[in-house]
Amino acid sequence: MRKIENLSIDDIRIRQHEVCPNGVIIIEWSANIGWGRYDLVLGDDGMLHAYTECMDRGEDKEFTKMILDKLVEKIVVED
Repeated sequence: MRKIENLSIDDIRIRQHEVCPNGVIIIEWSANIGWGRYDLVLGDDGMLHAYTECMDRGEDKEFTKMILDKLVEKIVVED
């Protein structure tokens, strides 16, 4: 896989619906390799399940680390 550069988060949405009754965080992203969607679904087990469009596999979580690092830049910590 090509090295990912200039990763940016283009849109963030949070939804709850019949397919994801516990909620889902939807992250639209783009980079030098293209664009895609990264979903974090809250499962019945209380764990977040990541759907990365095959950017990560199994225990390989490098893309997830990159996305979460960028997500921190979009968070405003309220006092």
